[in-house]
Amino acid sequence: MEMKVLLFDNPNGYAFLFLEKINIENCELFVLAQKDNIYNSNWPDIDESNIIYYESFSFLRGIKLSDGNYLKNDFLKKFDKIITFTHSGLVFLRFRNFKSIYYNIGGFKDFYFGHRIHSFGVKYFYKFFRSLIFKVSLLKTESIIVSNQMDFDHVFKSFFGFKIKFLPIFVQRWTKHIPSFDDTVNFVHFSSQSFRLKNNPAIFNSLSELKSKGVKFKLHIFLWGIDVEKTREIIKNSNFRDDVIINQRIPIKDLSSYVNSLSRVFVLGEFSEYTGPGSGGAIRETSSAGIPSISYVKKGGFSIEPTSCYLNSNELNLTKVLYKISNYNKEEYFALCNKVYDEFSSYYDDSKTNLILKNILNEIH
Repeated sequence: MEMKVLLFDNPNGYAFLFLEKINIENCELFVLAQKDNIYNSNWPDIDESNIIYYESFSFLRGIKLSDGNYLKNDFLKKFDKIITFTHSGLVFLRFRNFKSIYYNIGGFKDFYFGHRIHSFGVKYFYKFFRSLIFKVSLLKTESIIVSNQMDFDHVFKSFFGFKIKFLPIFVQRWTKHIPSFDDTVNFVHFSSQSFRLKNNPAIFNSLSELKSKGVKFKLHIFLWGIDVEKTREIIKNSNFRDDVIINQRIPIKDLSSYVNSLSRVFVLGEFSEYTGPGSGGAIRETSSAGIPSISYVKKGGFSIEPTSCYLNSNELNLTKVLYKISNYNKEEYFALCNKVYDEFSSYYDDSKTNLILKNILNEIH
């Protein structure tokens, strides 16, 4: 008998890589996703009749479908396994008494410790209760799987440590970057514009100093997130405003072509104590192509990344790092690209994760 598996609430490309790795046999796959969501463009080919699109999502009223009706709980009962990838999906299922597998790609720390802010007030209590609901919801999960380095140094020490399994994040590998060299350095930044993360000001301040030092560069930035307009204003008032190329958010496959076409290119990742070590899946994808990233990685902490893939930095010395790599000659830059590609390929050797995958297979079935 075929197992019916539902990917719940806007799965991105990693969701399908996850299923591919665990290799669920005799599985009929269904997807519930918001119509026209950016993540949809990164899916592999999937039977359109097994995709359920929704218009809006409400914890109280439920999920409103494209035809105006609401998704009924009976629909969810027909699945043998529900795998949810979002905080909202996990809480939705918990309050309707559905168990699920929770696969967290990022954001566990935000929801688990979200109430730890410096002052009391409405914001504090909102985050406190959101964190409490998240923890209660985790109790109803069949299994918790994490894949993001930024969560590792604390998540296993949590109350739910006994339920958590770790899988190295599954990377949508890019075509190998063929490095080329030019007088101008190209920096690419495609993290969400959210100034609570404190990574974007660090980048913009460092680029301003770099401009003052006479370095020729271009910043290729892809804008999305809650602080897009704030970002536009900062760029407009900066001394490097004529050196910025602003793009809209695009699918990974198009981003790959864009970044691979640039000469002397570096990707700018995260620079924040808030997020901890890590820089997101897209940073790993560029490293899979041999494109060096400049990212904050905590020294001496728990780390599973091949850290020499990154030029480690932090908010205080980011300008020094940018200035140093801007002065790399052609041979140094090519050697760095090759080093990134070789170490990444070695670290993400599938055979090294097979034992972990076998354990998780036993829980999925």
